[in-house]
Amino acid sequence: MNRGLKHLAEAAIVGSGVTRLTRYAHRSRVLVLAYHNIVPNGETADGDWNLHLPQREFALHLDTIGGTHDVVPLASIFDPPTRARPRVAITFDDAYAGALDAGLRELERRGMPSTIFVAPGLLGRVTWWDALARPGEAGLPEIVRNHALEQLAGKGDGVVRWAKTSGHLPAGLNPRPRVARLEELKDAASIRGVTLGSHTWSHANLRALTPDEVRGELTSSLEWLHAWFPETTIPWLSYPYGLWSESVSELAAEAGYAAAVRVEGGWVASGGAPSPYTIPRLNVPCGMSVNGLSLRLAGIAAGR
Repeated sequence: MNRGLKHLAEAAIVGSGVTRLTRYAHRSRVLVLAYHNIVPNGETADGDWNLHLPQREFALHLDTIGGTHDVVPLASIFDPPTRARPRVAITFDDAYAGALDAGLRELERRGMPSTIFVAPGLLGRVTWWDALARPGEAGLPEIVRNHALEQLAGKGDGVVRWAKTSGHLPAGLNPRPRVARLEELKDAASIRGVTLGSHTWSHANLRALTPDEVRGELTSSLEWLHAWFPETTIPWLSYPYGLWSESVSELAAEAGYAAAVRVEGGWVASGGAPSPYTIPRLNVPCGMSVNGLSLRLAGIAAGR
């Protein structure tokens, strides 16, 4: 189905009123949302298109969420509900500068809490997936992404070196969105309702690393966050690229994490996830309409 027809179908379903009934069925459940970058009004983003949501669209998302759901801190999602409304927790992966600027400003206006998952080794840098993206294309070619994640373990410097030598690095393009700097992260952490979690140290694919490498990625990032942000850090992990395994989750527990989130899976059941280290989330890409979000918030649709 093309995008226009899909949006018409979403609008028709929302207009039918069925979402009110399905939301009631989810009143004791929680949906954790995964955003990435928020592009400030008046700016454009030339990286991986899926990840860079315009501020005006994010604001519409928040108004839609606030009209039907309670927005709660991520660390409280297993607490008993206080009202007969479904709950939402809002998270950001990668700590993009735009998310810490435009995204947090929109949340602060509405008094909504959020959690930012930080990879300290990425601060101030352009990610490899944004560097390799081509304008107007959603995501990377599968062969490029698979090679970067599996053979190169998602390690940024190695991926960029390979891309330069293999002809996969676009040349002469506009500046790409970057991850926030430490000072910007300090400003963000001072905002009421903001907590920080770990996205590992360098955003490597944990499944492709040795156990000792995984331990290093997990412990160094959490120790860094506790050292710089002792008041706002929670011992939660977001798996880079959403890639995890049973052995990785066991190492996360060993490293002192209380919980870990994926980047797919939808709703958290009323009884909680089977394991606190496999908590599902709903990824919210650029291009998801407000009606499409409403359907997912009502438990009607999954994925995009």
